[in-house]
Amino acid sequence: MKIADLFSTALAASTINSGTTLDGFPTYSTIVSLLQKTAAANPLIATYSSIGQTREGRDIPSLSLSLHNHHPSTPTDGKGRPSGGYVDMRRSVLFVGGVQPREVLSMTALVAFVDRLIAVGVSGEDGTVMRAIKGAKAVFVPMLNADGYEHVRGVFPLHKDSIVKNGAPGCSAANVTSSGVNLGHNWDFEWNYEVISSEDYNNPCDASYRGPGPFSEPETRALRDLILKENPKAVIIVHSRHASEESRLIVPFMFHKSTFLSQSKSKLQMLSDQDISAYKNLTDSMQSSLAAVHAPYTIGTSWETIQHTISGSDLDWIFDNTGAYSLIMQMGTQDGSYWPDEDFVFSLVEKHFDPMLKFLQLSVGLPEKTTAKTVGSSILKHVSRIPFYLGVALFLIIAGILSTSWLLGYDNVWGRFKTWASRVQRRFERKQYVGLRNQSPTRSGTALRSTAAGAGRGENEEELGLDDFVDEEDDDGAGFSYRT
Repeated sequence: MKIADLFSTALAASTINSGTTLDGFPTYSTIVSLLQKTAAANPLIATYSSIGQTREGRDIPSLSLSLHNHHPSTPTDGKGRPSGGYVDMRRSVLFVGGVQPREVLSMTALVAFVDRLIAVGVSGEDGTVMRAIKGAKAVFVPMLNADGYEHVRGVFPLHKDSIVKNGAPGCSAANVTSSGVNLGHNWDFEWNYEVISSEDYNNPCDASYRGPGPFSEPETRALRDLILKENPKAVIIVHSRHASEESRLIVPFMFHKSTFLSQSKSKLQMLSDQDISAYKNLTDSMQSSLAAVHAPYTIGTSWETIQHTISGSDLDWIFDNTGAYSLIMQMGTQDGSYWPDEDFVFSLVEKHFDPMLKFLQLSVGLPEKTTAKTVGSSILKHVSRIPFYLGVALFLIIAGILSTSWLLGYDNVWGRFKTWASRVQRRFERKQYVGLRNQSPTRSGTALRSTAAGAGRGENEEELGLDDFVDEEDDDGAGFSYRT
């Protein structure tokens, strides 16, 4: 089956031809056209819109899908759609794809899933689908990173597996494979925490670069604003992998302060018991909806599944800052490439339709979350790091003193510092001794040293160890000397 056959309801297969594809996959303009024509052909159920524009000015396409569940007395516009100030109070469920341009299967899967919902839902062929799109408003953003996807076309096919960012300027290499921001890491969640990782989130040329600041990119701001406007009950972010290993369902949180492999998984759990139970019911149902012939999902946090943690992730911000449950689906593809052979695409995509439908069905019935919001960017977050900051400051002060002394020519700085410290200590102890001696009734009114000529120090002085308290002078009479 060809990729074009996945969209047979929205468009005739002949509409997607060799001039508008990348190895059979639709281009940005083709996906926009698919969604627009889908909405035009199905006005009772589908609405096309742009959620905003990319850095280079491209529209970020979106399609809302819902059977209007309004009262029969509600005025309509002549096409069956409610009008006259009707407000749809149903909670939405959001599907996002194309965060990384090379993950072409994520975009294809979402557009094909829309096509499937329309084909079997509107016709009444599948009552489950009809009930799902009556019970919730499904919102699809299949291509968040439109700029990056167009950049793929510019270097296709040589670098089709290399582009993961949006092409924003900042990298000194100044090429489309290195430039830009990873949109999945550009969110304001625990932004100031540094994580130990093989990836450099602060290097503008690294594939994981998160940007100069949270929400620095217009694409992430557009998706954030959509989420805040829609107030969805749940959000699923669809990714694809470059290997045919098992697919994954990843739950919050992507970030955790500990990055040591010996860390207990139980200590990484940051959700309330109720939210854990809700996630378990949701993911178990998605798991059970997979056909028996398919490998099961690996389910857990990012750390539990791949020992990976980041700050600033979309998954965490959505869960922590909105009323929505958030979930990442990673679809397995073929070994060695994010771009599977066209003949395998249908089987790779189709097996995820039932789990995505289950996500749509169950999300609207999820309980309100009870996990407490994290501290975020407040000063309290840094209190635990005060000992670290003090240690670094002390080290820098000592290093600065020693370095400056060496540059100015002081010889044996450390040794003389110890001598000076010892002298200060001895003088302090001597003062204590003399004070105690003067207070003694047996020594009152007597001189410390013997008055007998040549007698040196007195017997009592030697017995009490006064030698230990006599001030010492350097042989040369100087505290420090310069090198010559």
